[in-house]
Amino acid sequence: MPHPDSTPRLRFRLPATKPHVGAARERVRDAVKDWGIDKDLSASLIQVVSELATNAVIHCQVTEALFQVNVYQVNGSFFLEVSDPDGDHSPKLRNATDEEENGRGLFLVDLLATEWGTRPGRTVGKTVWARFDSMEEVAA
Repeated sequence: MPHPDSTPRLRFRLPATKPHVGAARERVRDAVKDWGIDKDLSASLIQVVSELATNAVIHCQVTEALFQVNVYQVNGSFFLEVSDPDGDHSPKLRNATDEEENGRGLFLVDLLATEWGTRPGRTVGKTVWARFDSMEEVAA
């Protein structure tokens, strides 16, 4: 995960409601397009923010909550964080059965990210983070 003093290239908060998952995806899509990131890395960042924001919306048990998205670039790696105020419910990777409609989001995160994990939020709640290694230098 990025150094705690790192400044995110992108930071925003949205209400933890289903329509705002799409808004989070669009904000990250617009940012990575502006940054000139290659298609594969861009697609991974967009998919993972969608999965992590969906988890924040579905599983957060705090009324009228906001979730926060941060994207950092540190030494050739990108870090994506999604934080919500519910520190009592940490995500866990599991194998969904063929019959289940849900339960594959973290499997996708695990597949697309170099590594991922959870930590307590900087002030409250929890943060789920994912690191993506990039071989290219991206303009600031």
